[in-house]
Amino acid sequence: MSILSRRRRQSRPRLAAPGSNMAGKIITGIDIGSNSIKFVAARKGKNGKLQVLNAGIASLGNVASIPEGDARDEAIAAVLKSLLADRRARVGKVHTCISGKKVITRYAHVPPMPAHRLDKVMAFEMASEATGAGEDVASDYRLLDLPNKASEFTLLVGMAKEEVIRSHAKIFSSVGIGIEDTTLGSLPTFHSFILSRKAELEAMQAPCAVVNIGADKMEVVVLFGSRLYFARNLTPGGNAFTEAIQQELRIPFDKAEALKIERGRIGGAADAKDGIPVIPIALPEGTVLPDDEDTALGSPADAEVIPILISSDQHADQPPAGGPHSEGDPLARMLDAAAHGVANSIQSCLRYAKAQTKLPNLDINRIYITGGCAKLPGLALLIQNRLGIETAEFDPLENVDYSALDPAGREMIEANRHAFATAIGLVAGRIVDKSMDISLLPKSTKKRRDFMTKAIYGWAAAGVFTVTVIMMLAGSYKGTSVIKQFTGEQSAKIEQSKTGEEELTALKAANLDLAEKTTRLSQLTMENHNYLSALALLKNLVPREIELRTFQSYMGSQPPEPKLDTGKKKFVKPVEEVKQPRIYFLAGTIADEVDLSRGRDILQKFVYKLEDYDGALEVGKAVQKVKLPATRQTLLKQAGRNNAPDYAVHIINRLPERSYTTIEEVTKAVSLDPLGRRLFKKVIVPKAVAETQKNYFEIILQLNEE
Repeated sequence: MSILSRRRRQSRPRLAAPGSNMAGKIITGIDIGSNSIKFVAARKGKNGKLQVLNAGIASLGNVASIPEGDARDEAIAAVLKSLLADRRARVGKVHTCISGKKVITRYAHVPPMPAHRLDKVMAFEMASEATGAGEDVASDYRLLDLPNKASEFTLLVGMAKEEVIRSHAKIFSSVGIGIEDTTLGSLPTFHSFILSRKAELEAMQAPCAVVNIGADKMEVVVLFGSRLYFARNLTPGGNAFTEAIQQELRIPFDKAEALKIERGRIGGAADAKDGIPVIPIALPEGTVLPDDEDTALGSPADAEVIPILISSDQHADQPPAGGPHSEGDPLARMLDAAAHGVANSIQSCLRYAKAQTKLPNLDINRIYITGGCAKLPGLALLIQNRLGIETAEFDPLENVDYSALDPAGREMIEANRHAFATAIGLVAGRIVDKSMDISLLPKSTKKRRDFMTKAIYGWAAAGVFTVTVIMMLAGSYKGTSVIKQFTGEQSAKIEQSKTGEEELTALKAANLDLAEKTTRLSQLTMENHNYLSALALLKNLVPREIELRTFQSYMGSQPPEPKLDTGKKKFVKPVEEVKQPRIYFLAGTIADEVDLSRGRDILQKFVYKLEDYDGALEVGKAVQKVKLPATRQTLLKQAGRNNAPDYAVHIINRLPERSYTTIEEVTKAVSLDPLGRRLFKKVIVPKAVAETQKNYFEIILQLNEE
């Protein structure tokens, strides 16, 4: 071998042996972002933690401005090759991801069915999508473990054009790296969070959202414990903050990025000097501040640092509405609008999650942010204030052992810990938990690997068979009884396997039957609950001049014509019912001493009360003068002091147990409860009072089931 060829082989990244044990061998996650490339080479350590053996990050610099195409891919490959060489990386099985406009994430809803049938249904659906696109499409799906799984399957489907996948793989092949798998860009964020918060998953009381804020996009996942509920990527990303600075100060993008990293903060949090916040901002020569001032900067020596002060009439402990000191901090004002855009996108995404999962009561109690932009001071607080949900950063390195890195590597990964969330998640998804893995490899690659896997098993089976035959021939002197005994045992095992399969099929059928019964039982329970809620409401709304005689529940647009027993003055419930919207039939009499005109007036006011009932408004009255912040128990005590009606106390008792800082938070929480909205959708008085029964009335109430 020549010296030149030896050097060429040494310059290429060394690959882990194919087919090796993933738990002991190196897995590498490479995240090619918009502004930088991150890689993590790791394996499962003896203590169960993820052990990082090597890691690195490299800025793409001007490569980010190159249009999509071969030139951009070649430039990215050059940066990747240089990064791996600088870090002397020993690359194992490489896993990567794609996101943004390159990939389509959607949700499918199908009835519950066996796994083999589900595979066929989804194969047909994804083939139809590929036909509609007119190009070859790589796709995969996973069944989400949602609370409504028993009644309907919700599937996360990932799709991307194979041309995009091959173009992405070409970047790696050009530096001598083969890709083991490519997945959705949002799933590594899920795996990274699961890895970092192992101890908290079992104790989690409500779903949470994790937001990975990259340069040009955000990856959002919603999870409960270790179960993924929702995943999506959206815009904007961290570049929105940089572009805001660039447009306002009219400076190059790279200088705006540096200014954001060094001095950027949301709400203008700044250093203090003599009780007045001061922000020193280094700007290039000729830059004009965005406040239409006439003064331009002089030479760099004269204007290297500009102190921006809050006006003397604005005290530091009295921040304006835009954020702490934002009125006196132009840089904070530039970033605030972009931060609100990020918060609005997250809020819209969480609403979209409720629709796609068909969980209208999906209550996110906490948001975690990570990614390169997560360390921007004040961003978490702004999101928390904007959405009314507790927001905090999460550290992707929290449950990761990176002590094997050299000093420079440890310093680098600690300084950029949030930026490594995706790279760590790519590795964790293969080593720690493979349950939620979507593969976006081309169909031809999947078929080839499937064939190779089957071929390996085939050769192994052939080898076992050959050895068995040799052993049987070598032991032929023992007679054919040995062969018969072996055959009999194998037949018994086959019969046992068939019996087990039949039992499994029967258990699946029984499970589906139980699921249907459970759903029906839940519906019956809700019907009784609504009936009792309506009774509680009527108890407080019926005037003393009215005596209720009948209150019955029906399914249908209106109840069958009741028959009056004039002797007992009771209505007999008809036998036949039509399963339609839930309604209630109410009948009663007005006191004899009340004349006809006043009786009609009392009845009309009673009808108005039923139509105008608003649970949120009633609870707001019930907790007046409560001292905030208040817990649910505090609200109940205040309702008792205010002599609140029983139905208002009942609604308060159903509120989530947490701290409420404003009355608006309380009424918002009430409006999410079915009893907190209008209880009755429609109130009808079907006929006029008969001359022979002037004090008798009938009312039909249709339940509001929205």
